[in-house]
Amino acid sequence: MEWKYRSDDCRSVSLHDHELTETLSDGGELLLMFEYGFDVCAENPLNETGRHKHTDKAAVALKDGRFLEGTLFISKTEEKPLREEDIPSLTIEVLDFKRYPDSVFLACDAWTAEHGVCYCQIEFASAGVEFCWNEFTDDAWFQD
Repeated sequence: MEWKYRSDDCRSVSLHDHELTETLSDGGELLLMFEYGFDVCAENPLNETGRHKHTDKAAVALKDGRFLEGTLFISKTEEKPLREEDIPSLTIEVLDFKRYPDSVFLACDAWTAEHGVCYCQIEFASAGVEFCWNEFTDDAWFQD
């Protein structure tokens, strides 16, 4: 996919409260797709607006990325594996995104038809991370 902006600055992009809609393989990258965008802070070098901004359709590109594992926590005592192919069938809202040297970790809320809202964790292998988007659409939800 072609993207106008590609930023590797994890500190100035927020995935919090944004929906991971699918995963796609694209030329050596695994794309974590955010159909409804994510937020780019004013401090990001590619954001010249001086304001925290929301993007159009966006992605997190994982270089040499692959799904490692996921878990749905149904209740305090019940959990089940989450597979990569399950992601498009769920409504997954990212709560936290952590980047490690060779992986990324997402803590999320996931809505399932069978269980309602569950907490979930997803881990992907990654040799590098870039946040990709084309345009800003509005102020971020946390803009003053």
